[in-house]
Amino acid sequence: MGISTDGLEWFFLTFVRVASMLVVMPVFGSRSVPRPVKVGTAFFLTFVTFPLIRTSGRPPGELVPFFGMVLREATLGLVVGFVSGMFFYGVELSGQVVGIQMGFGVVNVIDPQANVQVPLIGQFQQLLAGVLFLSLDGHHILLEALAESFRRVPLGGWSLSMGTAEGAVRMGGMVFALAFKFSAPIIAALLLSKVALGILARTVPQMNVFIVGLPLTIGIGLLGLALSLPFFGYVFGKAIAQLSRDLGALLKGIF
Repeated sequence: MGISTDGLEWFFLTFVRVASMLVVMPVFGSRSVPRPVKVGTAFFLTFVTFPLIRTSGRPPGELVPFFGMVLREATLGLVVGFVSGMFFYGVELSGQVVGIQMGFGVVNVIDPQANVQVPLIGQFQQLLAGVLFLSLDGHHILLEALAESFRRVPLGGWSLSMGTAEGAVRMGGMVFALAFKFSAPIIAALLLSKVALGILARTVPQMNVFIVGLPLTIGIGLLGLALSLPFFGYVFGKAIAQLSRDLGALLKGIF
């Protein structure tokens, strides 16, 4: 790495892309990770990937065009990082749906990653997804996508295109598909229990179904959640494998 004005400018643009990706990526962008650690990680990854970069011409000598390149690199990093965390949003949505169906809709906790209130079941599934993500080497996929972005998209040579928008929208649909897959077994068990309670209410009208149904719904939901954990791990593993292919397709569509 040569110590020159052009080299420093390209290095700074590389750092902007890497840092913007890490800010919104799962695990790396968690609020539980201290900011100095994030900055140090971004600088280290920039130093490692800098020899791999391709450049588009020379960096502009004026401030305004260079600032425009900085904004483009930051936008590219945010797009790739945001898309890479889509399946985590599917896990959170699944937990929110299941929690409401179980009667935990008002039981919220603070999510340390997003600093927002999420249902209790959603927080549990988020933590489980984080452990599975690291155990299945999902962070390696994110680092590979980071390096692939520099191989496919030269610094200063990217602009927002229809291919990028279509890829992001297509992967956004994966959030709802994953939420349905994760929550399907528990929702089915809760639906059957409510049908049984409805039949019981018609058969024995003297029974207070609301008092009996609340603890029964919670118990069946927790039992279904425990029994569906192997299914959760299987679906999450498939989602990780699909993430690698989707990020590759997104980067092909970008440039």
